[in-house]
Amino acid sequence: MKKMYKNLLPAALMMAALLGLAPAHAQGDTKAELIAMAKEMKPFSMRVLGPPVGTAEWVFVVQPFWTQAVKEISDGKVTATLNSVTDISAQPQDALQLVSQGTFDMTNMVANYGSGEVPTLDGFDLAGAATSTEQIKKVLAAYEPAADAALKKRYRLALLGAGMSGAQTFFCKGNINTIDDFRGKKIRVSSSTLAELVKGLGAAPVTMAFGELVPALQRGVIDCVITGSMSGNTAKLYEVADTLYFLIAGWAPTVQVANARSLSRLDEKQRAWLDKAMTYYYREVSDTVQTSNVNQGVWCNTADTRCTMVGQSGVTQGKMKLVEPSQEDLAKVREVVEKFVLHAYGRTCGADCTRSWNETAGKAIDMQISTQ
Repeated sequence: MKKMYKNLLPAALMMAALLGLAPAHAQGDTKAELIAMAKEMKPFSMRVLGPPVGTAEWVFVVQPFWTQAVKEISDGKVTATLNSVTDISAQPQDALQLVSQGTFDMTNMVANYGSGEVPTLDGFDLAGAATSTEQIKKVLAAYEPAADAALKKRYRLALLGAGMSGAQTFFCKGNINTIDDFRGKKIRVSSSTLAELVKGLGAAPVTMAFGELVPALQRGVIDCVITGSMSGNTAKLYEVADTLYFLIAGWAPTVQVANARSLSRLDEKQRAWLDKAMTYYYREVSDTVQTSNVNQGVWCNTADTRCTMVGQSGVTQGKMKLVEPSQEDLAKVREVVEKFVLHAYGRTCGADCTRSWNETAGKAIDMQISTQ
């Protein structure tokens, strides 16, 4: 367990390191391949359920991909009907049920939102475990087969891909200078594993819909929100929060999950195109956008002159105070991860699930959950 934070960088260095983006020529090559494949296939349609309106995933990735990019890379052969969970007055946690029932053919959702029914999904993002983009990408690649097997067993659903979302960090009302200042605070979380981290810090985890965060912070119902740096900006959390405490608590990875019956209706060429399109979506579109958004989200929320996205897709300028955790703070977080996060996941998920995580994600980042 001593090695688990060996790649953790101070926030300033971390933000600089995050800018390793996919080269434009790689995107061009894959787009050309997809268009060529599409010319040889029959048209088909997909009903797609996306995340809440206003989240960075919806604004910058999901909506542009399904409403614009798909038409281009399918040579007009694929018709996508896209709805956000907001559009249909559903909760993100409902997505797996809606796809399983056949209401939608597939969904893009934060993996942790499905962990109530499929606890294995929490293993993609144990709070505080993956501390760099390199580590979270290793976890995602290693853990996909285990998550796919769990989805097939529980819902007869298929996992078509997984990718990182924005680095999850803390938007707080008032001053937060050290990790100890979280003690006694009420902090909004979006997963059970983040809840364990928050409890370990001496705070109270609160679950709340994304659209309720601004008024809740304003009225003092909650003191802090853990969310992506860019999602927090497009939701205008900076209007009611004062401090951006840049501790990376997680990555909120998203998954593309499809109804097995819907997939069975596709012929070999259509399915090959869809599989490649999902790889393109994550490796060459989403990863690039989300990596950039981590930096821009921090800069735009804190009036940093490096912010270049004001006026794009709802991004505006905030004036929050940026606080970076000290080495002492990071050491305390490490203890919390060891004592609370890993232990709780192993207890909830069970022996088989723990063994699977240790052999895949854990091995990828040199961590193990105790089975004693």
